[in-house]
Amino acid sequence: MIFFHPELVHIRNLYDMAKKGLQLNGGCRQQVEQLMMQALTAEHFKRVLILLEILNLIAGSKEYSLIASTESEYKGDQEDACRLDRVHAYTLEHFKREISLAEIAAVSNLSITSFCRYFKSTTKTTYFDFLIQVRVNFACRMIIEDRYSIATICFECGFNNVANFYRHFKKLMQLTPVEYKRKYAKEIAA
Repeated sequence: MIFFHPELVHIRNLYDMAKKGLQLNGGCRQQVEQLMMQALTAEHFKRVLILLEILNLIAGSKEYSLIASTESEYKGDQEDACRLDRVHAYTLEHFKREISLAEIAAVSNLSITSFCRYFKSTTKTTYFDFLIQVRVNFACRMIIEDRYSIATICFECGFNNVANFYRHFKKLMQLTPVEYKRKYAKEIAA
């Protein structure tokens, strides 16, 4: 793996710490946000370079805090990793439509109750919160591409109504979709 090169040991150490979850703060957070915005419009290999720049920035910064304690760090086995990969892949493929708990539980070969418990203990979030995050992230990308109206984006991302979309978007992004679009346009113009 590339991160075993001596020049990248600080990024490998960051990866180990990130297993506990990282919350970026201060100037580091702002710089990472700007780089992530650049990555959205970057072409091919430039995206990889921006990713490495982000990892290098975080690894060299002290402006972060660990979200979980050492005791709560997740140490799953290979079967759990495969199960979670299947759930993520299925979600990314089908998030534009309604996904029931029974459907996603079947993907993971668990009962609904077991799946909910498993997903929450593994990811520290509910499946529906994860699904909303996926939808909002896709909406952000579509807003930046600026090809469709906000209402069209809402339904393209799997939300059933515009009010619900605005509520979830604002909760996750701390901006309405229109404010997010303006902020992005201003950053590009700067």
